[in-house]
Amino acid sequence: MNQSFDFTILLATRNRAELLADTLAGIAAQHLPGLRWEVIVVDNGSTDGTPEVLAEAAAKLPLVQEREPAPGKNRALNRGLALARGELVIFTDDDIVPDAEWISELLNAAARWPDAAIFGGRITPIMPPETPEWLAEHPFTEAAYARFELDQPEGRTSKLPFGPNFAVRARALDGIRFHEAIGPEGDDYISGGEIEFLQRLERRGETIVYVPSARVGHVVRRDQLSVDWLFGRSYRLGRCLVELGFIDRRRAPRVGGVPVYVWPRLAKEWLYSLSGFGSERRRFVAGLDYHFQRGCVRQHRVRNEKRETGSEKRGSAIPSSD
Repeated sequence: MNQSFDFTILLATRNRAELLADTLAGIAAQHLPGLRWEVIVVDNGSTDGTPEVLAEAAAKLPLVQEREPAPGKNRALNRGLALARGELVIFTDDDIVPDAEWISELLNAAARWPDAAIFGGRITPIMPPETPEWLAEHPFTEAAYARFELDQPEGRTSKLPFGPNFAVRARALDGIRFHEAIGPEGDDYISGGEIEFLQRLERRGETIVYVPSARVGHVVRRDQLSVDWLFGRSYRLGRCLVELGFIDRRRAPRVGGVPVYVWPRLAKEWLYSLSGFGSERRRFVAGLDYHFQRGCVRQHRVRNEKRETGSEKRGSAIPSSD
């Protein structure tokens, strides 16, 4: 990577022109005097008004427009990474509302922590007004809506930040890219593209610093309040955690390629979610866990098939770029 700029902001977008326009307006409002920077937006095959939004934003921002027609967020981010020229690469999404000092706070933290390579800023979901209070406060909002609000001051953390708000020094990105087998692509995919990416950086010995003063809001759409959407999110989370090795107990006995402890939990939560017993919240929680276990079952079976055919490298179903 040829670092000729102070920083690069990188994001991928697909068919979210309205949200993208607000995000780019928030970036344009940052106070960044005397700095050399660029914003790389990779259009991942949009068919809405995204080109018009980008054309308008180009008059206000040092914008680099790129297009990746093949669907897949990680594929789009990799295309953008190949173009990045900043010493610090700031990753975000097309549906954020940044604080006015968001970028300045990340840059200041990078100066305060010269030996650290990864910086995770605070992410607060912006919920629609009709959101039930119990859902807004539910722990699943962390996974569902990328809430990242740690109970600590600025400093080192082992907690991996989320996609809407993290930065990595360019020196740490040499030879590393997002794995295109995971991350958003259509409706059926393994979530966790940024988690896997940051996990590899951390395993290389890179330090993560939490920067609570670098704040963005993450817009939650009304359709993301639906039970079906949330259950789908939980299902993809189950696939993710098995694929990335967080809950893959290889020594456990297996039935149908799946650890035996998964089956009774799957059955229990399925029955509870359908039984009509308990509060609406309790049935919702049972449904979340049921679909999470479904995702685990699916990915355990995928990994088992790969092991049996010899197509999986020892320790990870995703090939390493290291």
